[in-house]
Amino acid sequence: MSAKILYCVQMFTNLRLKTPFFAKTAMLFILLGFGFNSCKSNRFDKSELKRMSEIIVDLQRLESKINRQSFQGSDSSKVAYKVLEKEIFKKHKTDSARFSQDFNKLALDKESMLEVYQMAEKIVDKKVKFYQGRK
Repeated sequence: MSAKILYCVQMFTNLRLKTPFFAKTAMLFILLGFGFNSCKSNRFDKSELKRMSEIIVDLQRLESKINRQSFQGSDSSKVAYKVLEKEIFKKHKTDSARFSQDFNKLALDKESMLEVYQMAEKIVDKKVKFYQGRK
């Protein structure tokens, strides 16, 4: 809870019986207003879901590229992955912390997560058809 809501709760509980009924009712509605105002929707809109699916596709392609390369050790592949991962996040105008935060929030909503992976699958299918048409 935010500090405003805690302050309002303390004020409301400290009111004496002498306080007019109207003042207590007004305080209750103000407190409810703060409570409803602080609630935010956890739903993502379509553009955010599309952005997440594009990032996921790029990260999966990167992982596939790294796995196909023949590095001397696993440390080299991890370093290469981290460097290229930063470029992907830069391309999508985000960073790893923001992506992780959005992904964790998305993971709490099964339907949205399923929609993201379905979008990602469509993107991969388009890319596969494009590359098969070039041969």
